[in-house]
Amino acid sequence: MFHAFKTNLKSGKIEDYTADELLGHLVDAERSAARWDDRNNRRVERQTYQARFRYKAVVENIHYHADRSIDRNQIMRLSDRRCG
Repeated sequence: MFHAFKTNLKSGKIEDYTADELLGHLVDAERSAARWDDRNNRRVERQTYQARFRYKAVVENIHYHADRSIDRNQIMRLSDRRCG
């Protein structure tokens, strides 16, 4: 919702709306973002199912024993896709 408000503010369209129209526009933008998230989540679930992975593993179940030399922080950063 903030992104839609910021976009309207930068483009100058905010003066064209009444308070009710602006609120309606922001709510519609939020709903479309939620629909995109739902579609994306269903797509990921479908692709994961179709991949037929041998094991149902998650990052949180990795054993970080000293003899394995695995850095927990690095693995968590990689799993969040915030590396780089």
